Amino acid sequence: MESMSRTRIVFSVVFLLSGVSAKAQSIHRDSIAGVWTCVEAKLPEGLKIPAEEVEAINMLKLAIVKSKFLFKTNGLFEWQFQKDAPAVFQQIDFLNNQKWSVDSNKRMIYIGAPSENLMQIIIHEKEGIVYFVIPDTPLLLRMKKE
Repeated sequence: MESMSRTRIVFSVVFLLSGVSAKAQSIHRDSIAGVWTCVEAKLPEGLKIPAEEVEAINMLKLAIVKSKFLFKTNGLFEWQFQKDAPAVFQQIDFLNNQKWSVDSNKRMIYIGAPSENLMQIIIHEKEGIVYFVIPDTPLLLRMKKE
């Protein structure tokens, strides 16, 4: 059941954003490489979250805002959280030092080999603002490249 709910949420996020990046600049490795900071984490407009999940979503927002996504030029990825982030987010360190790659056609970044599916990040651009969507969460992450 949880998987079905998560699938609906991801579909809703992607549906709400469809067309956002249709005319946006294509993405490639050079445009992604660097440090990206999450400046805002929010639910897409119109997306309803069950009451029992609101607390977990709020904790997720607190942990992700100000976190840094490092796409290193040597091809390795690192996700850095603030020191005061809940301990559970330190368990995500298995993603650190994994290779990252870009699929320009899908506007997607893969962490780890695409066959491993450790994490995917869908990139959307709207009015010059870059958003990351991680399909395992319902959040829309507004990003700023440093």
